[in-house]
Amino acid sequence: MNRDRDRVERALREPGPREERSGFVALPADIAEARAMLRRSERNHILRGFIGAGAAVATAAVAVLVALAVTQPPGPATNGVGSSTSSPSPTPSPPAVAGCRAGDFAWSSDPWGGGAGSRGTIVVARGVGSLQGCIIRGRATLTLRDANGTLLVTGHTALNDVQLTAGMQFEVGVTWSNWCGAEPAQPMSLQLILPGDSTPVPLVPANDHGLTFQTCNGPGQPSTLGGTNFQLSSRPPIQR
Repeated sequence: MNRDRDRVERALREPGPREERSGFVALPADIAEARAMLRRSERNHILRGFIGAGAAVATAAVAVLVALAVTQPPGPATNGVGSSTSSPSPTPSPPAVAGCRAGDFAWSSDPWGGGAGSRGTIVVARGVGSLQGCIIRGRATLTLRDANGTLLVTGHTALNDVQLTAGMQFEVGVTWSNWCGAEPAQPMSLQLILPGDSTPVPLVPANDHGLTFQTCNGPGQPSTLGGTNFQLSSRPPIQR
């Protein structure tokens, strides 16, 4: 009797041909199996809930990123193409200062003075009132002639780089050495030409002390004429 009942129960639990094709789930055989199936169903439901929540969070994150990409203003271009920021304009260079000319100054010279083997004078110049500013850069040319216009000697000052404006006054020391020729006819004229200029400045230093100019310390050696660089002068202003 029991064996017949067991066969019946097994037959009832086994799915038939229709049940296999239809995909229906077989009923539990007893209470314990029913409880086990319920627990499995609850776990699957929880797992599906987690998966669904994760998918929802991922979808929301993608939506936020898309919104930020749409609303974020474009940054400055790194290669300069399409950038709305213009580069700063270069600072304009100040106008170049012109070179000084003879007419930019009033000129004067001291009387000739003497030392052992040389004679000398000091040339003084002051910027005229209309001078806007100029620069003396280079060596000025010096020329000495006797009263008949005969060229005696030429030379140069030291190197200069000085900027001058109206009212500024400078001076140059001039020295003539080793003259072994005949005594020159006086008064002698000293000419100075500024670097970059072509107009000579005629100066006639006085010979208040009756000096002679035969200063021959090296026979056979050339006579030399030279000057210092242009230096700011503390003398009273020239009134010419």
